[in-house]
Amino acid sequence: MEKRFLTIDEQVRLLESRGMRCDRDTELTLLREGYYAVVNGYKRPFLDVAATSFEGEDRYLEGTSFSDVYALFRFDRGLRALTFRHLMMVEATLRSLTSYAFCSRHPKPEAYLDPNNFTQRRDYIRGEDEYEGDLRWMIDTLEHHARSRERDPRGPGRDVRVAHFQDKHDTVPLWVLVDELTFGNLKYLFALLRRDEQLCVCDGLARISQAGPNGTLTPRELERDLEAIVDVRNLCAHGERLYDARVGIDDAVDYVGFVGMVARFLDPSDLAHLVGGIETLVADYSAKSPLIARDLERTHLAGI
Repeated sequence: MEKRFLTIDEQVRLLESRGMRCDRDTELTLLREGYYAVVNGYKRPFLDVAATSFEGEDRYLEGTSFSDVYALFRFDRGLRALTFRHLMMVEATLRSLTSYAFCSRHPKPEAYLDPNNFTQRRDYIRGEDEYEGDLRWMIDTLEHHARSRERDPRGPGRDVRVAHFQDKHDTVPLWVLVDELTFGNLKYLFALLRRDEQLCVCDGLARISQAGPNGTLTPRELERDLEAIVDVRNLCAHGERLYDARVGIDDAVDYVGFVGMVARFLDPSDLAHLVGGIETLVADYSAKSPLIARDLERTHLAGI
């Protein structure tokens, strides 16, 4: 059956008919944020499961208010903002280490356009069947950014640093071009590095995070971590629910596991800032509602 469009007044009446208390702020919040984003995104901890199953439509636990659901929404928004801020540090570190590892072994300015400067099929950590497609796509992506002057000499999309090298030196080295790549691009670029270059990246991360020799990742472990980290980055960028998301290969990683992965990219002070921020958010919003406190306990965020 098709879902009929509901006015804001009708949305409020629907929530009240299902057992949710609304107040004078509910209408403005729904108008500003949207019913789907707030209610459909964050209602689960507040549902009366037995009554919902019996009625065939949502029924809320006794005492649930719209402000409770909106508080969980705001908690997750705060968590995304805090997480995204630290992911920018992770991304910058990966850019620097990956381009350094490649350029130190392939110093010619456009060495990244030569397929022979990357790993071989049999060593590709994403699998031999993925190798040719990934390699061709990666080189095409790099060439696309390196040749942006030829497409549009004055185009607004030209990065200032890339434009400088194109105009002054004709070629753009990877350590400049890497700033044009997305986090997802970087994940593939790392996978395509030769083994000794990947180990160089792993060693660099161990130094930055002060993990010590026993904390150094293997290239395959790092590639696995990047799958989950890029997933979280995309959730943050698109405003999707984060606090109880499952990410990475086979959706095997929760937010607490993600923080453990990010710890391998951040220096100790930045990691402490992230963990401290999470603890503050959890404490502040747990105090707003026992149902929120219980749900954050369920996701283990309360003990991070």
